Amino acid sequence: MEKVYYSVLMLKPDSLRSKVSVKILNEVMKAGFLWEKGTQKHLTLSLQQAQLFYPFDKEWMNTIGEKTKALYLQRGLSLSDIFGSEDEKVIGAVVASWVWQYITSGQVIGIKIYNQDRSISIIDALKTFVGATNPAEASPDSIRGKYGADSIEEANMGQRACENLAHRSDSWESAQREASVLGLI
Repeated sequence: MEKVYYSVLMLKPDSLRSKVSVKILNEVMKAGFLWEKGTQKHLTLSLQQAQLFYPFDKEWMNTIGEKTKALYLQRGLSLSDIFGSEDEKVIGAVVASWVWQYITSGQVIGIKIYNQDRSISIIDALKTFVGATNPAEASPDSIRGKYGADSIEEANMGQRACENLAHRSDSWESAQREASVLGLI
């Protein structure tokens, strides 16, 4: 297995609005992650950049649609009233639009980040460091567990994306694409 030596960490608009971004950057340094001069950028993403950063495919939209549909049905809520459909792909497309709207709602900080301990994949190390996508389920030691106040359930009920503070690459291919979109390479 090839070791990955860099990844992308993006602090999302909610972390900057709430001023938690400074605490997160301090945690990044304390955890031993590094970034080179010039590999941290502040920017506001356009819709086109957001769609390139999060290029949700049909499988993702279907999976998210299924999960969202199950949550709404469990709560006895009408999918048609909110999504105009009960089709998982349509629901997934709406959720994708919420995510794109969220990450274009303000400035983000993109960082091309490295791991001091090269025996551990940076992708795996950041996954643990950032925590579960849903802050309500994140480890209390993770960024989302310490500083996150939102949940996927609350976000779905509010017809918006979950504000979960940070993004981290889930693969080497994603890291390359994301670094390019953010102008880090």
